[in-house]
Amino acid sequence: MRKIKNKRQMLVLVLVSLFAIAMFGCVERIQVEEFEQKNVVLSKNVIKLDRMQSEDFYLGIKNSYETKEDFSLVIKCLTDNCDGNLVLQTFPTIGIEGNKNGAFPMRVHALENAQQNEYQYELDVMKDDGVYGQERLNVVVTAAVEKMKKELVEKVK
Repeated sequence: MRKIKNKRQMLVLVLVSLFAIAMFGCVERIQVEEFEQKNVVLSKNVIKLDRMQSEDFYLGIKNSYETKEDFSLVIKCLTDNCDGNLVLQTFPTIGIEGNKNGAFPMRVHALENAQQNEYQYELDVMKDDGVYGQERLNVVVTAAVEKMKKELVEKVK
């Protein structure tokens, strides 16, 4: 009787495991299909920075034929005060000939007096006077280092 119960438990465990593996495979395939349908993708969509910190990320542009294509990049700040708080380092014209894989490095830098806030950029990759692809980048400026300094000063007192 005990062996039958153990066999049933093993069978249920195997079936549940197979179901979980099948579901994970479906979810992964759906994510890959969604990614393949996009023309533009960012390596990071959310970046957290403290003041005076920088973070690198990549803008990926799909180029199915790996030919020389001319793209341009339009960057829009969707929040009111990006300019006085952040610097986004990039290039005005993107050429696939510079990198046939289409992965272009970019950097965001929080200035010394950056306000603690969340900032949002919209990156439009243009081709032939039309939008080829679009992504959004959220940059969160924290004051973590400043808070730690204050806490240390208070502890020393």
